[in-house]
Amino acid sequence: MSGALDGRVALVTGGGRGIGRAIVELLHAQGAAVVIADLGTAIDGSGGDPGVAQSLAQGLGERAAAFTESIASPSAAAAAVALAVERFGGLDIVVNNAAIIRDGFIFKADPLAWDAVIRTNLSAPFHILAAATPVMREQTKALRGGTPYSWGTPAPRPGCSASPASSRWTCSAASSPATRSRPSPRRASPNRSSRRTRRRRATRSGR
Repeated sequence: MSGALDGRVALVTGGGRGIGRAIVELLHAQGAAVVIADLGTAIDGSGGDPGVAQSLAQGLGERAAAFTESIASPSAAAAAVALAVERFGGLDIVVNNAAIIRDGFIFKADPLAWDAVIRTNLSAPFHILAAATPVMREQTKALRGGTPYSWGTPAPRPGCSASPASSRWTCSAASSPATRSRPSPRRASPNRSSRRTRRRRATRSGR
């Protein structure tokens, strides 16, 4: 049975547990090959268990691979992207799901804990996308199975038709927001204004 994502390759960070695991399983069920990037840490980023990602990848089979290094560095992010390309032939989908939590009042917070949160929750997605986008751009130029915008069925637009080959819209001039007719502002009728003026004059003369 074919899926909507047959032939696609996804990279999911924090994909070993919870929401990340659900995303991995859904992408895989739709036909995608998935790289599961998960160090297996606790919610606060402490510890590490490579078996979390490895066991999930083994359970999913040939279309899954585990990456068990921390993605919070440029070199590790590049290695995760390289794994997707080398194992499955490309990279089409990136899900930045990995995050840690270290709660605390700011006047009690540890600056090192702050740095760890920023490194995992903000810097890691930057490093992943910095490594992934060159690959994805080259694939788009080579039309690797179409552009990412043409995988699904385009939503209908009034007065427009979609080309399945290019996933571009052709719209009539009348349907363009810039050329749609707009109701003109209401203006006072000259005759109505003159009638009001005559009534006022008649009222004054009758006093």
